[in-house]
Amino acid sequence: MGPIGSPVEPARPSARGPARVAFFGLLTIWLVIPFAIRGNVAQDAVPLVVAGELARTDPDSIYAPQARDLYDLAPSFSKKACEISPPGTDCAGVDVAFVSPPQALVAAYPLSLLGLDLATLVMRVLAAACLAGGMAILWRRLAGRSRSGGIVLVFTAVLLTPFFMVSVGLGQSSPVMFASAVIGLGAIDAPWSKVAVVALVLVAAIVMKAFPVALVAVLVYKRRWRIVAAVGALLVAASAFSVLLVPVRMFSEFVSVSSTFSGFAPANPHNGAPVALAKLASEDLASGSTGWMVVMGLQFLAVGALWWFVIRRCPDADTQWAWSWVLLVFVLPMVWWHYLWVLVAGVGVALSGRRDLDDRSMLVLVGLAAATLPASLVLSTGRSIPAFQALVLIGCVAAGWWVVPRPVDHLTSAAPG
Repeated sequence: MGPIGSPVEPARPSARGPARVAFFGLLTIWLVIPFAIRGNVAQDAVPLVVAGELARTDPDSIYAPQARDLYDLAPSFSKKACEISPPGTDCAGVDVAFVSPPQALVAAYPLSLLGLDLATLVMRVLAAACLAGGMAILWRRLAGRSRSGGIVLVFTAVLLTPFFMVSVGLGQSSPVMFASAVIGLGAIDAPWSKVAVVALVLVAAIVMKAFPVALVAVLVYKRRWRIVAAVGALLVAASAFSVLLVPVRMFSEFVSVSSTFSGFAPANPHNGAPVALAKLASEDLASGSTGWMVVMGLQFLAVGALWWFVIRRCPDADTQWAWSWVLLVFVLPMVWWHYLWVLVAGVGVALSGRRDLDDRSMLVLVGLAAATLPASLVLSTGRSIPAFQALVLIGCVAAGWWVVPRPVDHLTSAAPG
């Protein structure tokens, strides 16, 4: 059965049989991986657990507004992070600051009660579930749409496995961004169960990353008032619970620390943002400099043009939503490699909305998956190639002019219910 709202077409041979078994077999392996790597330190799980513990004992040490870089922690935070890290951990080179908004403490607090090992397992399982679940949605959207669609998706999943390992190994929360982008918005008259899922996943991304709150503007533009109401209610609830855990002043401290770390973005060796790529041409492109502002302005101009001439005209709400995620990441001053999972969602969802979809068009998804290999393999060694990461992001956004369906190409589709 196709996505909700699309014509029901018989599944093509590649969407059944061996291809389906291979695809979902690999996704099953993805779900097992968090258990297989249990005991390895997850860099991004540590600060969440430490923040949850300090919420009970020393909330003023959660943020470090005067920090000099991401590894400059408050003494209490640094001590606790090193105490709970596995023996042999290079604390100075691994432990990083907590940069999520106070609402994230609603999740951090119960995780801290589990201890680092079990909390890390939970975070990795959730990350794996978001990525595997999102890929399963892409299968439902795409596998039966072309002669070899299922086979193409098998190769895509295989090529994305190192990328998967990076995100899950770190204990990252960014896979929820992929889940939100790939789920879509659904039909405007979708049942409340669908609305709740869309809102809950988006709120999870906002709570962990803060910047996805900008996407509420897209919901308002699309007049998805039920989703807006659900998102608002969930954010108010998360804010209320966070105030029960920590003083209200933590919100202003978060704003302060966000401003501080934004200033570190140009110098971060792992920053794959396009504006960081521009810095390679000139060391004068420091945050806040004239050159920096010009480059950021050009980024917003490119995004505005793509939105106005392509995304806005696309009649598929799910494609508009997925590409809003892509464009949001494109204009961020700090882009971690694992953020680029939204590119997979953007390309996959856009392809599903094309009437002229065929095997050749589907190869775009394989090409994108292949492009993730170099950076993912390098990152597994602890290094990074941010210039390459930025080029992948720029190339994908440029491809949006072709991959996003125009009204004449449109095949009505929405996310699976």
